[in-house]
Amino acid sequence: DVSEDNAKLFLQQQLLSAVGYKQEEIDKIDLVSVSNEDFQQLLRDKVAGAMSDNGAKQKLVSMDEIERYLGDGYEFQAVLPNGKAIMKMPF
Repeated sequence: DVSEDNAKLFLQQQLLSAVGYKQEEIDKIDLVSVSNEDFQQLLRDKVAGAMSDNGAKQKLVSMDEIERYLGDGYEFQAVLPNGKAIMKMPF
């Protein structure tokens, strides 16, 4: 059924977006032919990657990187005397 396929495609795109895939990345995935198991693996890989990348939950960044990190979901914490900023992932 076409409407059911469209609904599934929409839901898959929303799930990928929710776990951190950017639209450009989603556009490169052939969601029509990917198996349910492979799709679930895509979700697990992204979540596991996000968790391991943010194990410390904080990053030390230069002042000119603050805006980019805010856009990526980090929260500003403090500016250190050396001019670096501490950014924190909220989860």
